[in-house]
Amino acid sequence: MKRFALLFLVLCVFAACKKKKEIPSYKVLILGNSVTYSRADTTYKWTGNWGMAATSADKDYVHLFTEELKKINSNNDVRIRNIAQFEVEFDTYNVAENLKDELAYNPDLLILRIGENVTRTQEGDLFDLKYQGLINSFKAKNPSIKILAAGSVWPYRELANEVMKKHSQFISLDFLQYDTSNYAYGQFENPAVQPHPSDKGMAAIARYLFETVKPMLYPGNN
Repeated sequence: MKRFALLFLVLCVFAACKKKKEIPSYKVLILGNSVTYSRADTTYKWTGNWGMAATSADKDYVHLFTEELKKINSNNDVRIRNIAQFEVEFDTYNVAENLKDELAYNPDLLILRIGENVTRTQEGDLFDLKYQGLINSFKAKNPSIKILAAGSVWPYRELANEVMKKHSQFISLDFLQYDTSNYAYGQFENPAVQPHPSDKGMAAIARYLFETVKPMLYPGNN
């Protein structure tokens, strides 16, 4: 009888282990601008090598977002690339050449966190076409890739926001603009740095981004 009970217990434990699903890991690529990453630049009196204008690397939205994602699975990998050049020179930007390493990385999730530098509003159709070309380059490598776009943290960037909204899941960051403490006004000497998100703004971006990404990668685990 004891032997039977022990066998039953072993079988139950084995069944429970089989039912327990292994938590998958993912490769995430964030394409952004200076809000995502800005290397030190004496011209702007900016000494960081992270998202402008967080006070330290661990306070920018990328690091905060990555930290939360790694709590789910420490093997989750997040890579970033500043593509401000695409925002400004989208008509001539060569995706295959400039993003060779990022395309080879073949991410499971692509996050587009851009828009602030898209100011050529008279060329809306061209930006739309070039933006589609950008995301289609990644879709060609991985047809099942998930894509999320996060809008501009600055006002009057309707073109970029509307184009991104057309072609993938989209989250607006307009809510940041209702509270000036979300920006680094008065915290840095150079006026070009000050309109970037403060530590508070970075934390808000990271939180909203993670809340959106989690159900995309881990449905049913919220």
